[in-house]
Amino acid sequence: MKIEITNHQKIKKISPKKLSYVLRDVYELLGIRSKRISFLLCDNTLITSLNQKFLHRRRVTDVIAFILDDEFDPGYLGEVVVSVEEAVRQAKCYGVYWYEEMLLYLIHGILHLLGYDDIKKKDRDLMRQKEKYLLGALRTRVAVGKS
Repeated sequence: MKIEITNHQKIKKISPKKLSYVLRDVYELLGIRSKRISFLLCDNTLITSLNQKFLHRRRVTDVIAFILDDEFDPGYLGEVVVSVEEAVRQAKCYGVYWYEEMLLYLIHGILHLLGYDDIKKKDRDLMRQKEKYLLGALRTRVAVGKS
């Protein structure tokens, strides 16, 4: 498994190395073995631009997942783009730690790459359940010193 993290934001200091350990745990929990995902951490300006360019939505969003089937690299699932700025803003609204909110966005993006969808209520409920499970499992691993 290969994790590529590009940090293109200055809102919060983030260690790509430490984040990659957490993402490896997510991969393990989801049973992802030989797939590669690229992660881009950005601000609201960049994610709004990407949202408009590729999804034709002229607004900020928290996460965008680009499924990138590559015939030359069949192990490449795609790219997950997360707005750290939006994670900080939303965390204040929900009364949670910004890093956990960012992890939720990363998990959400990974689930989209794996085929989960959140358009229909039934699918959205399943996706939320999986997100909740994964965040809980990550908290447990951190509490027992795995990560």
